[in-house]
Amino acid sequence: MSDQKQPNVRFAGFDDAWEQRKLNEVVNIIDGDRGKNYPHESDFYNHGDTLFLDTGNVRKNGFNFQTLKYITKYKDSQLQKGKLKIHDFVLTSRGTLGNLAYYDKDDHGQFPSVRINSAMLILRPILNNMVSNSFLESVFRGRIIDLFMKKDHVGSAQPHITKRDFSRVVINIPVNKNEQSSIGLLLKSVNDLIAANQSKSEQLKKLKKWFMQNMFI
Repeated sequence: MSDQKQPNVRFAGFDDAWEQRKLNEVVNIIDGDRGKNYPHESDFYNHGDTLFLDTGNVRKNGFNFQTLKYITKYKDSQLQKGKLKIHDFVLTSRGTLGNLAYYDKDDHGQFPSVRINSAMLILRPILNNMVSNSFLESVFRGRIIDLFMKKDHVGSAQPHITKRDFSRVVINIPVNKNEQSSIGLLLKSVNDLIAANQSKSEQLKKLKKWFMQNMFI
């Protein structure tokens, strides 16, 4: 679909049209493996061949690798879906919704073999020559999840995002890839600034707690 749209605020020098596309025209949406070979607790190790992501590894601001669990090369070979490739996005889709991480070359260098769990989706770009990954990241970190859940609320006890319904979400994309990149870089810098301030805030809270515990006996 290509219904032309234009936002109210734009970078100077860009006047090309925007277009609407369904999400499944822009990314392949891939489930994790849920079959009989899905790992049990006894299959996890502190070290191993393949990193098996837990929900705690995918936070609002990206990957968190403080706590890791692995499966063996043999167990990995038994699984069919959910293996990461460079430039994949990982989205938490059950329980905690909308946390997003981008699997880049540095992550691949550190963890060359990675699988998602059943509470996640892989969003794999399929229009790399037309759509900037930095712009896609800004879209995924925007209001897309909130708007989706308001419209397609699935599950009352535990809301979740289904591959089928999420694939029909419509997003607006600038035709000009340079405009996409400019938007993506701007919003990434804002997100980085927010994350840095959140980190400072947490440090100050810990400092305050230490003072309270040690100054008032």
